[in-house]
Amino acid sequence: MTTETTDKFDFIIKNGQIGNLRTGEQVTNAVKKLNQFIVVRDSIPECEACDTYSPLYIIKDLDNEELFAFEPGWDSTNQDKVCRLSTANKKFITDKGVRVGMTLKELKTNYDVDEVDVGGETGVHILVKGFNGSFGVEIPTSNDWWKTNKRNIPDSLLITDIVIL
Repeated sequence: MTTETTDKFDFIIKNGQIGNLRTGEQVTNAVKKLNQFIVVRDSIPECEACDTYSPLYIIKDLDNEELFAFEPGWDSTNQDKVCRLSTANKKFITDKGVRVGMTLKELKTNYDVDEVDVGGETGVHILVKGFNGSFGVEIPTSNDWWKTNKRNIPDSLLITDIVIL
């Protein structure tokens, strides 16, 4: 493998990958691929009230701007593999032209919304057909926002993050 191939990184999200990093690959290989970035190993709680933590790798550019993060799996079959990638950075764009900061209406012109997932600790996420992940959006301003669904979600909500599974 040439250095050019290993070091190439674009800001496109497609087919379960972000740039040249793909879900399912070994964590050590993923870290090696990211040698032109700052890779910070951190951890996050496994659940909202948990005392146990899971590893999290935060990827920053050389100016210390956070680009994206990835998490390994949680059990013995996938704890050494990249299982989840996420970004809140506007530099990244899906292969269908969607990025953080766009509206739900703009998302709907590029993808067919399959489901609206509302979770207390994860907020509101839009699942679309043909995308292995979700698009996090702003929490609606209504007092009963947790009742948000595919029929009543406001098109004006902004995309806040993109998750790749």
